[in-house]
Amino acid sequence: NNVGIMKGTVDSAEYHWDSTDSYIRVVGRDMVAPLIDNDVLPTTLQNIKPHEYISKVCNSYNITNLKLDTTMSSITKLVLNVGESEMSVINTMVKNERRKAWLDYDTFYTGTWSKNAAPSFTFTRGVPVDKMCIPIKSFTYKEDGTTVPSEYIIYGNSSSDGSTNSVM
Repeated sequence: NNVGIMKGTVDSAEYHWDSTDSYIRVVGRDMVAPLIDNDVLPTTLQNIKPHEYISKVCNSYNITNLKLDTTMSSITKLVLNVGESEMSVINTMVKNERRKAWLDYDTFYTGTWSKNAAPSFTFTRGVPVDKMCIPIKSFTYKEDGTTVPSEYIIYGNSSSDGSTNSVM
């Protein structure tokens, strides 16, 4: 219905058709993917206004439609460490102010979420085009956690003289 759903990079497109089915499956990443994929340059910044920092980072990755909360408190000292992504720094900034960061189509937001708002979605099937909302072509639902890695941390302990070691 000429309403954008996602804007970003297409990683793959699959076209399928046979006597009983036809579909196009598009796999991709939205505009925030570069913020997740790229690590910050380690440094220490002083007296940072979160909305100015976020704006600068987003603009450097061509995310230009921004609606940022300008009421967040300034950060006296911001230490950017090795292994932190651009998005993890942004998430930490907004989380410390009890806010959220999110992307809706092509606009990056920071702010508070309304916990009282009721989302509305209308799905339709077999109705005329002028009455169609989000068409249901087919529906399959699967939850699978088998690819989620588990992590175990084992702490060691040794006696003060170093003669015994144990795993806790």
